[in-house]
Amino acid sequence: MPGRHCVFLSLFMLAQPAIAEMFTWTDQQGITHFSDTAPAAGEAEQVILGTPSVIPMAGNIRQGEKVRAIHRKVQQSFQRDRPEQRFRSPGETSGADKQCRKLQLRIEKIQQKLRAGYSNDRGNSLRRQRRALGQRYSRECVLG
Repeated sequence: MPGRHCVFLSLFMLAQPAIAEMFTWTDQQGITHFSDTAPAAGEAEQVILGTPSVIPMAGNIRQGEKVRAIHRKVQQSFQRDRPEQRFRSPGETSGADKQCRKLQLRIEKIQQKLRAGYSNDRGNSLRRQRRALGQRYSRECVLG
């Protein structure tokens, strides 16, 4: 029994956050340094660190699962509410679905070009194209 207490006590001690000193100083060249050891020459100012914040991951995981479940329900209701989806077999795709996929691909290509960098005039043109395609996608694919 005393052996178990020693094991739990040692594990508890290891689980405590490590407390280390941190120092900052500026050298002759104007460079600011941070270190856990004070410099040999010159004065260093000790940095006071606040306590670390702890966020319980279990709560975040449960919340993420709830959000994913809600998202699935919303997507299923959209699929159920689209008239062309009600009477179609699962493997069958319509022309509207193909058109929507083409619009998505065009929007993604424009996004890639915008991320890659551009001149000011080219960027304005790409954003205008993206806005027009996004509006068309909303009208034809989302609102149906």
